[in-house]
Parts: sequence; C-alpha cells; structure tokens
Amino acid sequence: MLALAFAAGGCSNASESASAGDLQQKVAEPVTQVFDYAPEGAAPKAKQVPDEALIAKGTANLPFASTFSQAITITNGQTVTFETTNGSSGVDTVLVLFKRCDNSTTFDPSPYTERPCVTTFQVSDDWDYPTHGRYSKIVWTNNLGYTQNAHLMGFAYNSSTGTADVTSFGTQNFVGGTLKLQGNAGTAWTSGSTTSPGLTPDPWLFTFNPLGGSDGAYNDDSNGGRDSTITGATSNQMWYALSGFNTGTTTVNF
Repeated sequence: MLALAFAAGGCSNASESASAGDLQQKVAEPVTQVFDYAPEGAAPKAKQVPDEALIAKGTANLPFASTFSQAITITNGQTVTFETTNGSSGVDTVLVLFKRCDNSTTFDPSPYTERPCVTTFQVSDDWDYPTHGRYSKIVWTNNLGYTQNAHLMGFAYNSSTGTADVTSFGTQNFVGGTLKLQGNAGTAWTSGSTTSPGLTPDPWLFTFNPLGGSDGAYNDDSNGGRDSTITGATSNQMWYALSGFNTGTTTVNF
C-alpha cells in the first residue's frame, strides 16, 4: 500500500465520464453556430457538434504501480532538499513536490472519486544533465508565510522505471510512468487499464505544472470504476503522471 494511504476499496458512484468512442454533444456557440436542414416553415434546429474538451488530443500507454510518496511538513522559512542517486539500470527519475490547493493533510479523500486541486511547488527531471545523469534534485524554500502540508512523489520519465535512493528516505520505487506535454483543455483520463489476472486495475492520474501554480489535479476512481478522470484540465504544458494501488498498464488520454 502507498505511504499516502491509497485504498483498495476506493470505489463509489460517480458521474459519467466520456471516452473517445462515446462523445457527449453540445450546441455550437452563436458565433459559429450552424443549423441542420429543416423543411420550409419549420423552426431551424441548432446542429449538435462534439464537445472538443472530451476529445483526446493524443494517447499513450504507460505503467502504473505503487510509486514512491511521502508526506512532508514544511514550516515557514524552511528550505527542503531532495535528490535521487544510485539508480537501477535504465531508471530515469522525476521528483515532484506539491500540496493540495486547500493545504489539507488528507491525501486519499473520501469519496475516492474526488478530484483535488494541486499546487505544484517544483518538478525535477534530469537536473544538471549530463553531469548528474538522469537524476532529480529539488531545492525549495517555503516563503508563503505559513506551514505547507506538502507531498513528495517520485515517478519514472515515460516508462523508464526502476529504483533509486532518495535523500532521507533510502531506496525507493520509481514505477509510475509520466508524460510532459500539452494536452487539451477539458478532460484527461485513463482507459483500457490492465493488471494481473484476478485483480482489478486501479491507476491514479496526476497533473503537475512544471512552472509551478495551482492548475494541477489528481483522481483515483471515476465513472463507478477504478479508472481515473481529471475534469477541468488545463491546456498548459503539464506533467501527466501515474501511480496506483496495484501494478499494471493504462492508456492516458490527454
């Protein structure tokens, strides 16, 4: 089980989420509105068009698993430093320091379908490359005037999974895949998730702003199942990152 209390029973009813094969419809805006054909004398009917926010710009297949995570309390004025070293063959680490926008200490909320807002403090990938290889380093000072209930998580760049040492925490797993790209504004979600026979795949989807800011999010369960959906996703360039209660692969739709 993850250090941040990912739950096995994280299912509850949730509103339906769209997939590329089952698009919701909306009425076109007046400036671009077109009309279906109507017989003479009949009132024209606004043409229904697909909601672009629910159409993925792209997809990628990535691994998910119980990746490194740790709650971090950072007092006002405190500087924290975290670095990865001694990685296993082929691992490419990504470290992320963030908090829930509401500064709550709760990470795994109930209901598990909640989509908490994320404030990203710092993302590190390939710091001082090539001198320090594919490792990560975060140095962040809390100048916000009050204690930050932060979280430190470790992911793998794309599918370059493995283990590495983390400052103060020893050897940790970096087994959740990531993407750094610009997706659609609207919705990001996982689909087609697989895991070991007899188990239900349970991926977590995160988005983090590499420049910092409060436009990230995460989700555990959606649509009455274990796949994840982030609504209200930004079109800014973001890190899309995966963790999970168990191990498998999933398609990230962005």
